[in-house]
Amino acid sequence: MNEKTPQKVVAPRRRFFPWWWLAAVVAILVGVPILAHFYSISDAFAPPLIISKETTYITEPLTPEGLPDYAAWLNRHLSQGVTPENNAVVLLLKALGPRPDGFALPAWVYRRLGMRPLEEQGEYFVSVPQALQERFQRQPQKLEAWSEVAKQLRQRPWRRQEAPLLVQILEDEANRRPLELVRRASLRPRFFMPVIAQPAHSLIEADLAFQQSLRGVINDLALRAMLHLGHGRVEEAWLDLMTVKRLGRLLQQDGFLVPVLIGYAAEKTATQAALLLLTRTQTDEATARAWLEQWRQLPPAADLAEVLQWGERFLGLGVVLDLRRISPSQRKDLQYSFKLWSPLSSLDVNLMLRRFNQHYDRLVQLTRGDPLVRLRNEFSAWETEAEHMIHHPLRQAAALLNRTVRSELVVRQLALLFTSGIPRIKEKELEIRQYHLLVETGLALAVYRARCGRYPERLEELVPELLPRVPVDLFAPGQTLIYRREGEGYVLYSVGRNGVDDRGRPSSLKAQDDLGLRILPRSDQRLPLVAP
Repeated sequence: MNEKTPQKVVAPRRRFFPWWWLAAVVAILVGVPILAHFYSISDAFAPPLIISKETTYITEPLTPEGLPDYAAWLNRHLSQGVTPENNAVVLLLKALGPRPDGFALPAWVYRRLGMRPLEEQGEYFVSVPQALQERFQRQPQKLEAWSEVAKQLRQRPWRRQEAPLLVQILEDEANRRPLELVRRASLRPRFFMPVIAQPAHSLIEADLAFQQSLRGVINDLALRAMLHLGHGRVEEAWLDLMTVKRLGRLLQQDGFLVPVLIGYAAEKTATQAALLLLTRTQTDEATARAWLEQWRQLPPAADLAEVLQWGERFLGLGVVLDLRRISPSQRKDLQYSFKLWSPLSSLDVNLMLRRFNQHYDRLVQLTRGDPLVRLRNEFSAWETEAEHMIHHPLRQAAALLNRTVRSELVVRQLALLFTSGIPRIKEKELEIRQYHLLVETGLALAVYRARCGRYPERLEELVPELLPRVPVDLFAPGQTLIYRREGEGYVLYSVGRNGVDDRGRPSSLKAQDDLGLRILPRSDQRLPLVAP
């Protein structure tokens, strides 16, 4: 009997449908980025702050929260060698009163300055804008009109009959003592006003009310100097413009750009007034020598690199540290302001601090010794690269998932915000220094003419008796100021910011920006005064 061979029964194979695999791939592709996104924006996973030279730049003193106390460090640094006897701020406060710009000073500021707190009521300076504000409180059009008149008259000689109201304010007996205190303050060599900041690590809202209040006294002294010059009182005009010049130099000792820029404006006002005075007067040799000596004894000008090295760097670093503490609504506002796709959360603060310091280190190097053209070119290249990185779609998308990329974008945006104006400020610094050299050279030429009865044919004739060296053109490296005799007078000038010799034509003309001094024969140098 044949038995059938048993056959192996094969179970049917289980079929896996392709969409299961597809679903798994999609879950991975979608889930991983979502998890990465939430991981990267969670503050719980953000790296802790490291206090070091590379990040916070200083390691002490620290606030009770363990953050760098930038205000205390700056106060210690800026007050070295300052005493109540050599600090111009002590006398300036006595002249301006306890509420500069309307804000009362904390008691600790007086203790730090070594002076007693000021009384609320006293003989304090009242500026022209303040007096006009009181007089025309309910007449805004008149207030605006008189403010514009005062602004225009600060730029040229004028006479009493042109603006009797301004004369009345300037000659108010109540201002005599405060203005004398201001003059004495300007003769002091140091300027230290304690940094008032709360919290101490953040300088973005540092109180600069006192420094800004000095604009009023500076503008009024310039206005009075032009009044003196309009009436031929040359010596009185010189005293006022020298007070303005010294105040400008003193303000530049402050640790921040805002007071330095106020100082630049004051110094430019005084220097241009001095150039105008030189075109309108011919002094005797003794007077010209005395003025030249006073010009040389001014406090040193600001070093922009020094301001960037400390105060402005600390200001920026404080803002980076503040990003960890701001509210969600403030973060969202900044995100929209910076035009970022990703939220400003869970940032790598240490990376941002290092990048900020590297940027400022390079700016300090460029503003300290390199030619202006190199600063312009290198900063422009960096600015273009930063803008491209910030607005590149792939970078923006990567910032949603990656904390490092997001931190890089934010710190570049902050660096652009804080330093975009540095090349223009450097140009302004060079312009102020160039004007200073022009006046110094003009005074030396005035001494030469008073002694010899004529101007020299070449500037080399002033060296070394009247000038230590032939003055250089700061806008044309390796070149000296251009000097040319014209009849009985001369023209002396720098090529200015554009680096082109425009034959001494001033910046008021389009595409021409020579900075200069033109002395004409005496019969031609009387400038017309505008009638009232």
